[in-house]
Parts: sequence; C-alpha cells; structure tokens
Amino acid sequence: MSKVKSNFIKVDHIPCEENASGRREKKRREEKKKEKKKKKKRREREEEEEEKKKKKRREEKKKRREEEEEKYVVRVGLFLLKTRKCSSSHLVKKPLVFHDPRISSSFL
Repeated sequence: MSKVKSNFIKVDHIPCEENASGRREKKRREEKKKEKKKKKKRREREEEEEEKKKKKRREEKKKRREEEEEKYVVRVGLFLLKTRKCSSSHLVKKPLVFHDPRISSSFL
C-alpha cells in the first residue's frame, strides 16, 4: 500500500486561469457578459424608440381630433348663421351647445 501511495505525486491546485482551457473559459464568459450588455442596451434603445413613436402617434391623433372638432363647430356655426337661427353676436357672446356629446364648447 505504501508503494502505491509513493507513486502519486501531490500537485498543488492550479487556478483555472493559468491553464489554457481556463483562459478559454474565462474569455468565453467575458464575451457572454459583453453580449448580454449589448442586448440589454439594444432592448432599452428599442423600448425608448417605441415609446417615442407611441407618444408621437398619440399627439398626432389628439391634434387631428381637435382639428376635426374645430371644423365641426365652424360648420355648425356657419349653418346656424346661414339659416338665420341665431346672429353672429349670439355665436360670439354665448357658448354654442350642440346635441353632439363630444362637442359642447364655446368656439368662435
């Protein structure tokens, strides 16, 4: 038994960074970390761009809606003037109240 034990040479632990496979492994881990960071940045950038697009679309939609409401109010006001159901001073001084639930505002 003692003979067998003497054949084994005690080797101190070699850190994995010092041998070739350890260096490759370390390099691979670092590359993975870099890729992960790149993906995260790209995802954040895409989310920001998407938010900007959504915000822009909302603003355009709101602006379009306001323009449509203004056109509607002007058309109804002109119709009332043409049919002489009210005078222009009445349109200016008092709020126009329409049966349309979306529009009940003073305009002109």
